[in-house]
Amino acid sequence: MCPGALTLVAHVADVHLGARRFGLDEIALDVDEAFESLVEELERERPDVLVVAGDLFDRPRPDNWVVSRAVGLLRRLTSRGVRVVVALGEHDYPPRRDKSTPELVGELVDGVYVPQRPGLAVQGMAELVDAMTVEAGGVRVVVAPFFKAPPRERRLLTSKFMEALGAR
Repeated sequence: MCPGALTLVAHVADVHLGARRFGLDEIALDVDEAFESLVEELERERPDVLVVAGDLFDRPRPDNWVVSRAVGLLRRLTSRGVRVVVALGEHDYPPRRDKSTPELVGELVDGVYVPQRPGLAVQGMAELVDAMTVEAGGVRVVVAPFFKAPPRERRLLTSKFMEALGAR
């Protein structure tokens, strides 16, 4: 990147790979096709960073073909120098403290970054903000995840997170 050059950031949310509304496989295939079209467009536009703001997958344990397909498509982007930052969404969280599917994808694909989940080895909100911050394409990106907690607690966590972020 040249000094003074602008950083191009692409953003998408609620991709829901593997979604099967009403039990229809066609919907999962449509979602897959739409994501592939997005990847093709990003290959043409060549952003520095793609931010996936939650719910890359439709459920915590998607079918193997869905994960394999996501890995392949994300590798296409990262092989062209696009950094991919994935925030965990409500649908991405496994029922237990197992690794989420996006976290596993992040381990499989160089250039895909999935910030750690809140509550995992983080002492306070300042540390959480640091853990959720990634340098990507010359820009610091703070990826706030979905806080898996009851709504009242989630509002409080989000408020404290934003307060800690503002203090940076």
